[in-house]
Amino acid sequence: YVTSSAYFHDMCSLHSHIDECIESDDWRVSAMAMNMKAKCDKYWGNAEKMNPLLYVVVVLDPRYKLRCVN
Repeated sequence: YVTSSAYFHDMCSLHSHIDECIESDDWRVSAMAMNMKAKCDKYWGNAEKMNPLLYVVVVLDPRYKLRCVN
């Protein structure tokens, strides 16, 4: 079962990896990553769209604390 804190961490990792792929030298990888970022940002790009309880769960998780929440 996926917990909220792990899910939030995975979403942060996904955003970071997509940003790295956008900077790729291969134009196909870069174009694909830009499309993925647009789709991802539609639902997860804006902090106001996210459920605030995800932030609370991450802060309470002893593995992450405030490290993941800026």
